[in-house]
Parts: sequence; C-alpha cells; structure tokens
Amino acid sequence: YVLIFYLHVLFFFIAFLFSHLVFSQNSQSTELTVENFPIPVFTNSNLSLLILGTAWSNNLIAVDEIAVLDTEGNVVGNSVVLDGHNGMAVWGDDPLSKEKDGISLGERFTIVHWSKKSNVYYSYKNFEIQTGTVTYVKDGFTIVSSMGEPEVFKRENMVSYHVKSVLSDFNVFSFYTDAKAIRSLKVSSIDGIVLEVSDSIFDKGFHFFLDSLDLPVNTYDIELFSEKQLLSKKTFSVD
Repeated sequence: YVLIFYLHVLFFFIAFLFSHLVFSQNSQSTELTVENFPIPVFTNSNLSLLILGTAWSNNLIAVDEIAVLDTEGNVVGNSVVLDGHNGMAVWGDDPLSKEKDGISLGERFTIVHWSKKSNVYYSYKNFEIQTGTVTYVKDGFTIVSSMGEPEVFKRENMVSYHVKSVLSDFNVFSFYTDAKAIRSLKVSSIDGIVLEVSDSIFDKGFHFFLDSLDLPVNTYDIELFSEKQLLSKKTFSVD
C-alpha cells in the first residue's frame, strides 16, 4: 500500500509538471515570469516542492509570486503563481563550493508569497505537509497541505547572483532595495571590475542586470552601496 501511495504521488507530480509546461506554453503572450525574486544558484541538487491549491488561507492571483528562503534570507526557489497547485525546485547547497550557495541539508525553509496588487510580502513558517519534510532533503519530494496563518514579511536590502546555467543563458546580478534611494552595484574580482552600476536613483523593489560574458575561474564579490556605505555583500567562486 505504501508503494502504491508513492506511485500515485509520483504520477500526480509528473502530471502537475506536464500541466505546468502546457500552461506556460499557452501563456507566452502574457509572459508569466518571476520578476520580483532572483534566479536561484543552480547547484544540481534540489528538492521538489508542491503547494496544494487548497493550502492557502488568503487569496492568490496568477500574477503573484512565491519564493522559498533559507534561514539567512537567501532565495533558493521561486515560481509564478498559477491557478490550482504550485510547484518549484528548492536548490540545495553545493558541498564542493566554498560559499553557501543553496539551502543546507536538514535546514528548515520559509515560504514567502508576494502579492503584486498590494506589493506586500507574507511569510509562512508553520506550514503543514502531506508528505515529505519541512527541511531540505536532497532529491526529496514535499507536498504542503496547509500554509497556516501568514505574517507580514519585511524584505531587506540584499544582493544576489546567478552564474549562467541551465536556468539562465546569462550571468544575472541583482539586488533588492527597501526604499527609493541612490544605490550602486559592483561585481569584481582581484583582476578587476566585471560589472558596475554607478550611483543612480532606484525605486523600492527588485532590480537585475544581465551579463553574457563567460566568467573566468576566480573568486568574485558582488556589493551594494548606498552612496559609500556598504549595504550588502556576497562572495562566490567560478571553478
């Protein structure tokens, strides 16, 4: 009976992914893409997360977005909200890299919902599961049956990076600013500056910049400044 149950779950998830693909293909004119969260780092290690459509206590609409955060607030998965069930990959940390670039084994994750209409974030930590775990398991499969009550979530100033992979044809460097203000962004290594955005006025929200160059083997810093004050910094390596 246990085997039959998991076969049913696997079939359901495959069917969901297929319907997700068909929906995406039929929605090219509306271009439903994530625009308010960074592309996670591709680590070739992930957990499959499925949130049932009946799990939510508040109303979602198809232009909202969902993200999964680790305990440090890093986005390790995201998806545009679709009608019905919603699924995404939650990317795990690569143990071979020097930096933490995903969620760690056994680390509990938080689910965040962004309402595009109100531009408000809601976090869910005490969600209930139908199967799986509330922590990261490599190659795991978790179904969320109830999200529980949300809390208003305050998003902090933070930089993000994504070196081009199967998830993106570009290097993507991004940041979130919690207020309309003068910001500058710099991506650099010991060999020089890769990308720089000088002092400019940015609206409150998420901003990203694309770079098509192949980054050579090196260690890089991505830094966000408010004029000369450092607001956020991350270091990553290209092997």
